[in-house]
Amino acid sequence: MGKALRAQVRIILPDIGAFDPMPQTKHPSNAPQLLSSVTVARLPARQAHAHKGDFGHVLVVGGDLGIGGAVLLSAEAALRCGAGLVSVATRPEHVSASLARLPEVMCLGFCSA
Repeated sequence: MGKALRAQVRIILPDIGAFDPMPQTKHPSNAPQLLSSVTVARLPARQAHAHKGDFGHVLVVGGDLGIGGAVLLSAEAALRCGAGLVSVATRPEHVSASLARLPEVMCLGFCSA
């Protein structure tokens, strides 16, 4: 065995109930989880008479000059997650690309807040 393997040290820090310096490393039971075939089967089915307005409206704002891709990816993610309506507010230069890629979104061009 090499020197590095023989020199391994295992440090065990007992829990003394002090402040947790890294709470983000804990995973509570209500933390988001990846969908699997089991969890998808438990999701309620959409009713046949449901309307797109029943599933929320997402407004995605962004896309400065030359960087309009992120706003398109965000809008597409909202659609894939089940949002009923998705609106995009972006630079006028990005409107045509937005509508070409995602014709199902409502797109508005704006220059400033």
